[in-house]
Amino acid sequence: MTNRALTFRQDFWAGGMAVSGERYVTRDDGSALSFDAARNAVKAAPNVIHQGRVGPFPLGSKPGPMIVIVVWGGDKDIWYCGAVLCADYRPSTQAASNYYASFEDVVEVSCTVHDGHMWPQVNTNAFNLWALDTLASFPKGSRPDQFRLAPPPQGYACKRGPFTDHYGPGAGG
Repeated sequence: MTNRALTFRQDFWAGGMAVSGERYVTRDDGSALSFDAARNAVKAAPNVIHQGRVGPFPLGSKPGPMIVIVVWGGDKDIWYCGAVLCADYRPSTQAASNYYASFEDVVEVSCTVHDGHMWPQVNTNAFNLWALDTLASFPKGSRPDQFRLAPPPQGYACKRGPFTDHYGPGAGG
């Protein structure tokens, strides 16, 4: 829902935080991909801006200036519907962070915590305060070159720019 709100109401929102947010990946022509095909498309090209059903087709509207924090819960950030895997947030969060980071007037912050698919549990109060302070530090209309990312609380790996820990050597995915 956060990805959709930030994409369609850019005039209203100054930013937001997508925690394990779903960003559905499609083919470049906007046609649907199966769940596994979408996962594999991002895995095969993790640095690409993937077309997605969450936003306008084709993607490319200018969302900024705003700040977006994308949080991934690590290797266990998945959701099962009974015995069937029905959501994998590794490709979803990669696709979202790539999209937001592609705009020069958007401050995109990628955070990894290893809690799985739930609100961050490590130093929760410290994380909540850090996230609120980070979002508030970039009011609507701010200049991205003025943004300075404060260190996150212990247990979180956060950086400005798209995820680089999702795929590749030692990433587990």
